[in-house]
Amino acid sequence: MCQVIVMEKRVHNITYLDANFNYNWDINKEIRIRIEKAKAAFYKLKKILINRDITLDLKIRLIRCDIFSTLLYGMESWTLTETLMKKLKAFEMWIYRRVLRISWVDRIRNEIVLHRMKKTTEITKTIKI
Repeated sequence: MCQVIVMEKRVHNITYLDANFNYNWDINKEIRIRIEKAKAAFYKLKKILINRDITLDLKIRLIRCDIFSTLLYGMESWTLTETLMKKLKAFEMWIYRRVLRISWVDRIRNEIVLHRMKKTTEITKTIKI
């Protein structure tokens, strides 16, 4: 186990350049924080992203430019497990369902949502590259 020492004090967590580090190098907290920040970015753009007058292509470009870049900042250092990949994919589907105004009560499968968005899952492919 590694110790993080800042200004002669032992700390459990530290945020540096908008990335969160902890003493046992657990990436779960970092990904949870990244998802929270990406959701905040989504809510800033929500009026635009759910507007029916704006084309789907423009919405996808906004999602990719602002939300996904916020989510994937610092991902080069991530070591992902299958569980974390599922969390990231679930977040991506959450965004697409909000953009298409699909409620969870509607019980529409992810494949149909992706077909309506005219795309495949993007986050997992970006991380694997």
